[in-house]
Amino acid sequence: MSSSENWKPYEVRFPTPHRRSLSPSPEYYGREIGAVNLIALNSYAQTNAASLQYRWLTSYLATINRQRTPWVIAYWHTPWYNTNHGHWKEGELMRLDMEELLFAYGVDLVFVGHVHAYERSKPVYQEQVNQCGPVHITIGDGGNYEGPYVPWRDPADSWSAFREGSFGVAGLKIIDDNTAQYSWHRHACGSDSDATNYQNITNSACVTPGDNSPLKMLTVDTTTFVRPGPDVCPNRHHTALGSRSLRG
Repeated sequence: MSSSENWKPYEVRFPTPHRRSLSPSPEYYGREIGAVNLIALNSYAQTNAASLQYRWLTSYLATINRQRTPWVIAYWHTPWYNTNHGHWKEGELMRLDMEELLFAYGVDLVFVGHVHAYERSKPVYQEQVNQCGPVHITIGDGGNYEGPYVPWRDPADSWSAFREGSFGVAGLKIIDDNTAQYSWHRHACGSDSDATNYQNITNSACVTPGDNSPLKMLTVDTTTFVRPGPDVCPNRHHTALGSRSLRG
């Protein structure tokens, strides 16, 4: 790893199922959960084609059976697609190294954090809207004492579908092999708030700049994800029928 961190505190406190997915490191791994194949990656380890992480990801993606786990969802820390001034382009090297690989194997959704705000992209690939690319969701808005990140870069890039500098939580429900329902719920509390208890969302002073909603936990972004058919996006249906199960 190029990082000066050795990850030991993380590895001790947060054991991961990396051995089951034949990963050489606890920091990146794959796991089947119901109809979803979930892939965790490390933004701060090497990501180039010669790296252990890239080589493991290549071999793991090739084993995914889309008939058993039609949905492939990846997550890591630093966004590739971000229109906030905070942490803008910090994930660019990883994107240049790995985006083509994730696209080739038809990853459906990507969840990231790092930016203390919320943003959902349209399906995107190589910085252009592309129905065969994954949707990227920045969900680093769970809340902390630094407050949400503002301002946003304007105008927003064409691939940005929704963004807001409020704290919130999201829910994803897999309906069937090709349909999922998603929603994001505002849970606002801004950095310039007079609220002394940031966990008390009933405090009238708990607001985010530009957030005029009278209700907290208001559902403000909803969408239905529909996976394109194999005739439109064959990459989103790439499968290895003989792969072994990685459940549990």
